[in-house]
Amino acid sequence: MPILDILVAVDNLKAFHKANMKANKTDYTYLARMTHGLPVTFFQTKGARVHFNHTQLELPQSKEQIKIRYGVVEYTDMLRDMRNWETMVPSTFMQRPHEVLICADEQVRQEIHEAQEKNLTSAFAFAALTAPRAQI
Repeated sequence: MPILDILVAVDNLKAFHKANMKANKTDYTYLARMTHGLPVTFFQTKGARVHFNHTQLELPQSKEQIKIRYGVVEYTDMLRDMRNWETMVPSTFMQRPHEVLICADEQVRQEIHEAQEKNLTSAFAFAALTAPRAQI
């Protein structure tokens, strides 16, 4: 079964999880649902700053099931991680082929692009510095 990874950057974690929990209850654990998402937002602000949920969808054309793993991160945390590699979770996801799907604000799109350039430049420099030397 194919899997699709999605990184969702939001302005307000608490508001997102509250609305998402109403719309997609089964994406969250029983503990998260019973406590109205308090452990999710608490641990998300203390750890890697990304909370992952899993779900499945059926593709309408082929009736094929696809697994979706979506990570929710606060926008400012995502930018900080891409620039400074604090947790390396959002930055690692953004080093994979990706597409910015929805972003109405051109300034935000530009910030993401600039942070992504720094992220990829840092990844390239790290790879070049840690690559084994060629034997001549």
